[in-house]
Amino acid sequence: MKLGSRHPIHASGSGKAILAALPDDTVQDILAKHGLPRHTEHTIVTPDALLNAIKLIRKHGYAYDDEEHALGCAVSPRRSTTSIRSPLGAISLAGPLSRLTDERIRALGPLVARTAAEITGRMGGKWPHPY
Repeated sequence: MKLGSRHPIHASGSGKAILAALPDDTVQDILAKHGLPRHTEHTIVTPDALLNAIKLIRKHGYAYDDEEHALGCAVSPRRSTTSIRSPLGAISLAGPLSRLTDERIRALGPLVARTAAEITGRMGGKWPHPY
């Protein structure tokens, strides 16, 4: 991933973390405006699948990219940093697929979520969905 590069909101860990911090009606508006174009065979391309992913992100407190934008790309647990009104960004931990296995993501994801929650709290914000 190149510094400053852009990725579709539905096909990146950071994007999905930010979507999970938004109200459902805002997510629906974004989907209606931008759609869910496919980038790899792992890309989420249906609204129901994305909404289910968002529910899991809200439940667990972190998101990850599972080769949804580029094959062989890093997998990253991510958690959005949320102000009182809207998400400001996402905290991420990235690495090659060979080092960030599913097991490792399940172990690191909660650490990333706690770190983001601490930063968010210090900024006066809160995660809008309890986990």
